[in-house]
Amino acid sequence: MMRGIIVVITCIFSVVFLKKKQYLHHWVGVVTIVFGVGWVGAVSLMNPTVGDDTTGSMALGIILLLCSQLFAGTQFITEEILLGGYYLDPFKVVGTEGMFGLMYYLCLLPFLQWI
Repeated sequence: MMRGIIVVITCIFSVVFLKKKQYLHHWVGVVTIVFGVGWVGAVSLMNPTVGDDTTGSMALGIILLLCSQLFAGTQFITEEILLGGYYLDPFKVVGTEGMFGLMYYLCLLPFLQWI
């Protein structure tokens, strides 16, 4: 549920780096997402599994998730900056990105399995 914060990060990055204007209904949606994600994170930290002391690992998981969402938001904005001036077929872009990811992991996974 906390992966929804990507919308907030991308919105903020688009305002800062792309100078895009966000309207009132956009900001209402962003604030709603912030409250929802904050609520989910707070509940998961306040109600750990009975008998387990996993609050520290949950907090670490939330921090790592937020860091990964920052990287994903940066990727979205970078793609918009680099590719915004071109017309690219969306299916071709997604397919090319998927093929590069597949080739990357096909080369890397045997080595990582060995480690």
